[in-house]
Amino acid sequence: MNFTKPTNTIDTLNIGQRPLITKWLDEHYIKNYIVNDDMTIDVNSDVFCANWFTFFDIYTLIEFPKYIKFGKIKGKFSCQGLNFVSLRGCPEEVTETFSCAENDLISLDHCPKKVGLSFVCHNNRVQFIKEDVLKRCVVGKKIYTEDVFTKSYQVKGIKPDVSIRSNWNC
Repeated sequence: MNFTKPTNTIDTLNIGQRPLITKWLDEHYIKNYIVNDDMTIDVNSDVFCANWFTFFDIYTLIEFPKYIKFGKIKGKFSCQGLNFVSLRGCPEEVTETFSCAENDLISLDHCPKKVGLSFVCHNNRVQFIKEDVLKRCVVGKKIYTEDVFTKSYQVKGIKPDVSIRSNWNC
């Protein structure tokens, strides 16, 4: 007898959550991804969300859709400058730098639990400090918050202009 693994009828019919996730990822030019059995998304490359929205109206998206939940990102992950009010859907782990700077965040809830290099979160509605990050995340190297951003300019004798949007994708 020849036994084969049964196929998921919903996936075969191209309906359900997995095809919805895949369609969204493809529309937003995410490559090298795997949709896991628990519907989290692992990506084996950098993810720069701001790049997606050069073709879309970035002011209509204030968080990821409810069906999008990133798992592990092998590289950098940036959702910087998108007017996000929530980090729901952000990855659990980022092997390099995570940036959620220049949004409308009032909380770091749903941020990654582990970041390999740098965590960047300056210029949000709330001025986060290093302790806010460390309550939620293990960070491998540097944390760039409002207080660190300001101090780094003060050391150089320059008055910071926090209205300037900069690229902190370290």
